[in-house]
Amino acid sequence: MISVALICWPILTIILARVLPWPNVVVTSLIGGYLLLPERGGLDLPLLPPFEKDTIPCLVLFFLALILRPGEQSGRGKEALAITVQKGWRPKLVVGQIMLLMLIAGGLLTALTNSDPLRFEASGLNIPGLSLYDGFSNIVRSVAIIVPILLGRKYLANPQAHRVLLIALVIAGLGYSLLALIEIRLSPQVNRWVYGFFPHSWAQHIRDGGFRPLVFLQHGLLLAIFFAMTILAAIGLHRSEPQKRGRWLLAGGWLLLTLLLSNSLGAFVIAMLFLPVVFLMRIQAQLLFAGIIAGIVLVYPLLRGAGLVPTDRIVSIATSYSEERASSLQFRLRNEDALLERANERPLFGWGPYGRNRIYDELGRDQSVVDGAWIVVIGQGGWLRYLAEFGLLGIPLILFALGRRRYDVDQVTTCLCLILAANMVDMIPNAGRSPITWLIVGALLGRLELGKAIAPATAQQAEKVTKRPSLAMARDPVSPYTRQGNRHHRKHLARKS
Repeated sequence: MISVALICWPILTIILARVLPWPNVVVTSLIGGYLLLPERGGLDLPLLPPFEKDTIPCLVLFFLALILRPGEQSGRGKEALAITVQKGWRPKLVVGQIMLLMLIAGGLLTALTNSDPLRFEASGLNIPGLSLYDGFSNIVRSVAIIVPILLGRKYLANPQAHRVLLIALVIAGLGYSLLALIEIRLSPQVNRWVYGFFPHSWAQHIRDGGFRPLVFLQHGLLLAIFFAMTILAAIGLHRSEPQKRGRWLLAGGWLLLTLLLSNSLGAFVIAMLFLPVVFLMRIQAQLLFAGIIAGIVLVYPLLRGAGLVPTDRIVSIATSYSEERASSLQFRLRNEDALLERANERPLFGWGPYGRNRIYDELGRDQSVVDGAWIVVIGQGGWLRYLAEFGLLGIPLILFALGRRRYDVDQVTTCLCLILAANMVDMIPNAGRSPITWLIVGALLGRLELGKAIAPATAQQAEKVTKRPSLAMARDPVSPYTRQGNRHHRKHLARKS
C-alpha cells in the first residue's frame, strides 16, 4: 500500500493539472501529499533528492511547471484568467536570494568542517566524519524547503491565490478532523489500518487518560499545529468574507473543538493566543503583531543562551495546569540547554547529521532528546543554517510589519502572516515545519514582490490624474460630471423633439 500511494500521487497530480487552475493544483497536491502520503517508504538514490512524502509532490509540481509553463503562454480560458505568474524562478527580493544561498552553502560548509569522526572507545561507538558527498547530499535534501518556496512565490503571489490557500487549509482540516476524532475515540490506528505501521512512539500518544491523534503524520504534535493553522484560516475567512461569516465561524468552532480534544496543550495555547488577534485587531496591528513574533523567534537562541527567557516562570505556570506536563516541559528545557551548549562548540556551521549534534556519555550512550526545530537546526547546521531557515520564515513577516502602511494588504494575506507566525512559535518547543509552512513563505515572498511592482505604477497614475484633471474626468466613464453632462444632453434633445 505504501508503494501504491507514492506511485499514484504523481498520476493524481497530472490529472489535477488537466482540470484545475494551477494555483489550485499546487495547493491541493502539496497539502494533500503532506496529509495523506505515508511517513515511511520511498526511494533514496545517490546525489538525487529522496523520493518520499515531503519531496514527491514538490518535485512533480516543479517538473510539471517546467513542462507546461502554466500561465506563461498567451493563454486562453480559465487558465489565462486564474493565474498571476511571477517572472522567472529566482526571488526578486535580495534578502530572499541571500537566505536561499546561505541555505545551499551551509550544507556544503557543514560537511567541510566536520570531517573528524567521533569515537567512544569504551563502547566501540564510531560516528563517521562528513565527506564532500555528504555536503552535496545536504544541499540536495534542501529541495523540500526550496521547491515549495519557489512554487508559492511564482504561482501564489496574488491575494486571490492566498484565498485559495486558506480555503484549502480549512477544507483539509475539516476532512482530517473526522479521522482525528476516530483516533481520539479508538486510539491512533488509522495509519496502521491503511499503511500497516505506527510512525512514532505509542507512549507519546497517550495523554490524560485519552489519546493524541496523528492520522498519517509523523507525530500528534504536527497534527495539532496543523489544526491550529486551519482554525486561524477559518477565522481569517470569517473576517474577509462578510456574506459567508456564519459558515467560516462554524468551521473554526468545529476545528477548535477538535484541537481541544486532541490533548495537545501547546498548539491549543498558540491558537488561543492568536485567535483574539485575528478576531479583533485591524490589519496593520495584525501585521505588526506577526512581525514582532517573528523577530522574537529569530533571536530566541540568543535570548535563551543569555538566560533572558523566564523558563522557571513558564514551568510554574505549566505546573498549575498539570504536574505531568510541567515535569515533561522542565526535562525538555534542561535538555535544550545542554544541546545549546553542545551547539556552541561549533557555532558557525554546526555538527552535521548522523547524531553528531547529540550528547553522549562516556560509554557512547545517547543522553539527549531533540524536540524543538530551532535546536535541531542550530545544532546540525550552526548559525548559518539557522539564519537561513528561520530568516526565510521571519523576514516576510518583518517586511510586512515594517511596510504595513505602504503595502495594500487585505485580511486574507494578513491571515497567512499570522498562520506563519503561529507556526514559528510552535518551532520553539516542537519541530512543526512542513511543506505547507514553506509554501506560505513563498506565497508571502511573492506578495512582497507584487506589492513593490504595483506601487510605482499606482503613484504614476495618481500623478497624471492630479496634473490633468479635466482630461482624466473626460475619459472616466464613471465620473459624476460626465454622467451629469450626458443626462442634461439627453434632456435637451428630448425638449427639442
